Amino acid sequence: GEFASAVAPLHISLLRLHDQMMALAAGDTASVAGMLRVQLLQILDTAAGLTPFEPRAGERFDSTRHAGVGRVATVDPEAEGTVARTLRPGFERADGTIARAAHVEVHRFESR
Repeated sequence: GEFASAVAPLHISLLRLHDQMMALAAGDTASVAGMLRVQLLQILDTAAGLTPFEPRAGERFDSTRHAGVGRVATVDPEAEGTVARTLRPGFERADGTIARAAHVEVHRFESR
């Protein structure tokens, strides 16, 4: 309890830094920002016990692991309530609890 509360601001800051490096790298792991992001992921895993997870397109939306931050229209009724795209990865602790939900866009069925 007390330790988790004490390190929470550090975790939040490290996750914010991760997001900035991810945005700057734009998928290029050979860039300076990309290499820093890889090192930051290692630090988050080793020192904080946090590992990223990225929901796949088509995965069923799960409010315990995902935060719906947008909707994407679909004409496929089977796609209703599934992940359309991940905007920001989530992070989980070694015990499986969620430190930060993944930000996703969710399919919403719209009939023609």
